[in-house]
Amino acid sequence: MLQSIFLAYPIDEHCYINVMTIAGSDPSGGAGLQADLKTFASLYCYGMTTITALTAQNTCGVDGIYSLPASFVRQQLESVFSDINIDAIKIGMLEREEIIVEVAQFLEEKRAAAALPPLVVDPVIYAKSGDQIIDNNAINILKEKIIPFATLLTPNRQEACRLLGRDNIGLEDLEEAAKELLKLGTKAVLIKGIDGRDCLLVREQENAVWIGETTDWIDSKNVHGTGCTYSAAIAAFLGRGDPLVRAVQKAKIYITEAIRAGATYKQGHGAGPVCHHWFSFDQNFIQSAWLSVSELYKQIKALPFLCEIADGTLSWTRFAFFIQQDYFFLRDRKAVCDLHLPPTINVNDELKLMLKQISDNSELRAANIFNTFNVTGKSTDIENKSAVCIAYTNYLKSVATNEESIFFTLVALIPCTLIYQKVGEYLKRKQQAESLLPTNQYYQAWINTYSSEQRRQSVEKLLASMNRLYSSTVSSSRHLELLKVFQKSTEYELAFWDDAYKSAGCN
Repeated sequence: MLQSIFLAYPIDEHCYINVMTIAGSDPSGGAGLQADLKTFASLYCYGMTTITALTAQNTCGVDGIYSLPASFVRQQLESVFSDINIDAIKIGMLEREEIIVEVAQFLEEKRAAAALPPLVVDPVIYAKSGDQIIDNNAINILKEKIIPFATLLTPNRQEACRLLGRDNIGLEDLEEAAKELLKLGTKAVLIKGIDGRDCLLVREQENAVWIGETTDWIDSKNVHGTGCTYSAAIAAFLGRGDPLVRAVQKAKIYITEAIRAGATYKQGHGAGPVCHHWFSFDQNFIQSAWLSVSELYKQIKALPFLCEIADGTLSWTRFAFFIQQDYFFLRDRKAVCDLHLPPTINVNDELKLMLKQISDNSELRAANIFNTFNVTGKSTDIENKSAVCIAYTNYLKSVATNEESIFFTLVALIPCTLIYQKVGEYLKRKQQAESLLPTNQYYQAWINTYSSEQRRQSVEKLLASMNRLYSSTVSSSRHLELLKVFQKSTEYELAFWDDAYKSAGCN
């Protein structure tokens, strides 16, 4: 049903998706046009540049800026546009007034010729140190001559304040600030990073405001170039034809995961870069699969069953029904694994060893599940299996019997493993953030089981093995098929919890 949100196949197999950045350079590679090009490439777009300025900078700060002559900036634009069709543009640092005017004149010509593609304007006003790097008159010209061309304006808090002449912007006046910025002529405004939230206001949807979900806090000092990368990702998705809101949502996922993936790297002595190439089919199948179900996972987190188990208000009838169905599912899950398992497994056959691990774990959990969570009086007769549970396990069996590759069976099975761990950690964080006191020891035991460090390490080891074996086991031409299998199992995970809440609630 769902398509992978990051698959970037060109409309024509012989035609690139071309995205241009008009920006300054960063010789250390983490920001500016270097970050833009890495972002475009990782999202399967063909990146091109118009260089406006050369900088001397590193992870610690900006030491110098050399602006190119405005006429040469114009010459670069004309050279590329006269030869290649551009699908989207991202504008970053325009350091001098003459350059701003020259770029604006070029954009006006393209608009007059109905040849102006989607344009993302990231108004670079301040250096990392907080110093203003373009003068006040240049800012006024930027507001007057560049922003009106924008499909999307993407200031951070500091830049939005400077554009509006404000001292601060908080959550309470975020929408008002976005509406003020919209008056500058842009079609849409995205204010980034206000207490972990983004606000997107779109002109075509009168008074419509989309506020992005607060992201999980990532403990990382490696955030050099996050603004450049975020806006470049939006431009890439717009170039690929995504609607604006969807492009922003996808780009938010991309930059969040780029920060997360880069958190452990050591690059330079200051704020290191994000990891632009975290998204790779060959090296990180699980990441791409997980991103393809991001919307489904949001729906899972919002389910009443999980919200109520976190605060202890879930009815015992619903919980007991869920445990009963989980028992049936675990037994069937083991049977699916066993379809591929011979009596003796070669120690070098990693795929079958992974299946054996899932089989043994399912058997152990099924044997102890009623006692562990104090659920008594629930029949284990098969006629009590729910329709959703039957459909889910039938799907797993169909994958295992119809696909010759064991990897497909693992991909069908793994969403259960991964989602339970993710949900357990999410509920634990939710309890801590909202100071929710456990009122039912068995609900808390369930949360603790799936949020434990031991489980996290076990899951990560399993996923790492799948990533490592992916490129040597399955043809890359079947990547989309694998994603659909992963997505279908995730849909059943959503239905499983939802059914436990609705079906038992009718009793």
